[in-house]
Amino acid sequence: MTSLNLSYPEILTAFVMGGILSVLYLGLLWYSVKLLPKIKKRGLFLFASAVVRLFLFLFLAVYLAKDHAGRFLWIVVGFISVRLILLSFLKNKRKIK
Repeated sequence: MTSLNLSYPEILTAFVMGGILSVLYLGLLWYSVKLLPKIKKRGLFLFASAVVRLFLFLFLAVYLAKDHAGRFLWIVVGFISVRLILLSFLKNKRKIK
């Protein structure tokens, strides 16, 4: 992981991969919150699900980056951007109801 140079299509691809990982992460978060009322040890469950989600994101981001630091950074930027957009959209949608 030494080079940060990427072409625009590579940047876009990495950004989209980060966005997909963000949607996957938020989907797993939603699913774990949905299961929460059925769980007896909620604190342990929330901790374990957070660890699994973070590990899954980091593993997939490093795997998709293929030892390229620039690609990894764009994946993280895509993840954070899509997460912020989705959360603000869902927060505004909830205020309307």
